[in-house]
Amino acid sequence: MTKQTCGPIYALVIASLMAPAVALALMAGRVLAEEPQKPDWKAIAEVFVLIGLLSRSWVATVDVNYNPNGWNGVWPKSGVVIYRETGGVIKEYIERWQELARSGADVEILGPCYSACTLIVAYVPKERLCFGAFATLNFHLAWVRETGKPSLDASLWMLEQYPREIYDWLMEMGGVARMTIPTFWELRGPTLWQMGYRKCKRDQ
Repeated sequence: MTKQTCGPIYALVIASLMAPAVALALMAGRVLAEEPQKPDWKAIAEVFVLIGLLSRSWVATVDVNYNPNGWNGVWPKSGVVIYRETGGVIKEYIERWQELARSGADVEILGPCYSACTLIVAYVPKERLCFGAFATLNFHLAWVRETGKPSLDASLWMLEQYPREIYDWLMEMGGVARMTIPTFWELRGPTLWQMGYRKCKRDQ
C-alpha cells in the first residue's frame, strides 16, 4: 500500500471535517431562531456518529491507494481499507472480490458496505477480514437496473453465497421474501464480531 500525501486527499479530509461543523452550526442557528422546543436528538446523534466514523477511519489513515478514476483492477498485497462502498453491478463486484481474494491482502472494513459490496464475505476468507466499530453490511433486494424491477433469482443466488452465520441472520430477518429494494437491513460491526469476525486493531 503506497503512502500518499497528494492534494486531493487533504482536500477530501478538510471538506469532510467541515461537514459536521457546518451541520452543527446550522442546527444551533435554527434552535436560536425558533421557539424553544424539544431537541432533535436523533439528528444530533447522527452528526456525532459521522464525526466518530471519520476520526476512526480514513481521516486517521495516511496509507491509502488514491486513484481519481476509482479502482484500477490491482489490489495491494499489504492490505486494503474499505471506507464506503455503495454497491452496483453484481457481476463487477464478483470479479473485484475474486481478484481481491487472489491477492492475499488483508481487508479492513471501516464503514458502510452496501448491496453487491456485501458479497465480499463470500469471497475473501474470514480470517483475512476485519470490521471496525462503524462498519456495516447493508442488504436489500437485488433489482434489474434497466427496468427497476426486483430480481428474485439474483437475490436468492446472493443469499446462498453468504457464509452460514450471515445466511442465518438474513433468514431470521425474513429472508428474500421480506426484502425490499429501497430498505436496507444493516448488519453492524459489533454483531459481526459476535459472529466470529475479527475486530480491526484500531477498535481493539
